Amino acid sequence: GGRLPAQGRGQGGDRLCLPPDRVRSQRSGGQGGGSFFFGILPFIIIFAVLYLLILRPQSKKQKERQKMLDAIEKGDKVVTIGGVHGKIMGFKDDNKTVIVKVDDNVKLDVDRTAISNVTKLK
Repeated sequence: GGRLPAQGRGQGGDRLCLPPDRVRSQRSGGQGGGSFFFGILPFIIIFAVLYLLILRPQSKKQKERQKMLDAIEKGDKVVTIGGVHGKIMGFKDDNKTVIVKVDDNVKLDVDRTAISNVTKLK
């Protein structure tokens, strides 16, 4: 008994003898284009989910805020992002700055974008 056992006999050991180019072609099954699509598909799905859950609602909220800021008028009650409550007395600098009356003799010049909430007076 000086015989050596055959390696991988009965377990597909003949694949070990194939040249590397034939092994690659057998594994891919001849569908190289499909593997690219399935490789990029998770990224497309992640981008779509991010767009639907984060980007779209954020842009919608930003449009609503801009609409609110464009609609402010003299006499509206406002709250600034700093928490200052007051009443709009007028506008300056091509309507970029708002004059807010905080108390009887106190008026503040506030940037229009610093207004966080508007309550319309009727």
